[in-house]
Amino acid sequence: MEVVAECSENLFWAGVLYEAYFTLFLLRVLMGLSIACCVKKPKNFWMGWNSFGLCFDAIAFTWLTIWAAMQLFKTESVQCHKDDPDGVGNYWFLVAICVVLGMIYSLILFFISCMFCTCLCLVSCMMYRQGNFGGDAMQTAASRVPMASAAMERIGRKNFTDLSQKSKEMEMCIICQENYTPESVVSELNCDDRHIFHEPCLKMWLEQKLECPICKKAVSALPEN
Repeated sequence: MEVVAECSENLFWAGVLYEAYFTLFLLRVLMGLSIACCVKKPKNFWMGWNSFGLCFDAIAFTWLTIWAAMQLFKTESVQCHKDDPDGVGNYWFLVAICVVLGMIYSLILFFISCMFCTCLCLVSCMMYRQGNFGGDAMQTAASRVPMASAAMERIGRKNFTDLSQKSKEMEMCIICQENYTPESVVSELNCDDRHIFHEPCLKMWLEQKLECPICKKAVSALPEN
């Protein structure tokens, strides 16, 4: 009888811990829902709250399941289950159900954790690669800015009214798609008299591509000899 009492006590504490955990789980869900209704970004909060809960479950619940399984399958507990099937046996069966469900939940948590870590690694790798490519692109674009400025200094600027009649045949800047006015300040490329553009538009274009927007002829940043 003393052995049966000891088995009953071990299984009793295993059951109490499971009940306490499930109660805590329910309170955590209710608390998360209550707080989510009061914050500005409930979706972000709910995702963060559940992430915290999964981390807690992965540690605490898995430990509880392993400990309960050890108590359940002790030689003394199994013997008590056989000796007292109507007393300890019923409680043994109840704890066994909790252990099985706990193992299933722990496996689900393990699978989710593996998927989360895999996705995190993939996202980190993609961000790292994009960061490198983006950094190279930004560095290339930054190197074109002084070249565009040097090219604009070489090209110079004019008032639209000072252009030749042939140049004035171009009534619209093809970069911004706006018509020229007598007050417009323009820059004229030497590839053709009609290849004129608003000065700010041409500068912005050359910072992206050192070529004529119309004929695609390369624009040199070096002064002509």
